[in-house]
Amino acid sequence: MCSHSAGLFAFGVLLNLGPRIGKYNDDGSANELVGHSLVLSFVGLLTLIVGFFGFLGACLIWAGLILEVG
Repeated sequence: MCSHSAGLFAFGVLLNLGPRIGKYNDDGSANELVGHSLVLSFVGLLTLIVGFFGFLGACLIWAGLILEVG
């Protein structure tokens, strides 16, 4: 429930902020904005992978402690 509340809050913030500055011209036509950076995408992917392996390792350690105690 908490994650859904956070998502709804973020959606409300985005509705209030509106489009990016410079997205639309005065006549209503849209400008093309540069959207992707391969380097930043790769850094994000590596961050996710490292975080996943850290999470997985912590889960395995915790599971081992539970099995030893139980």
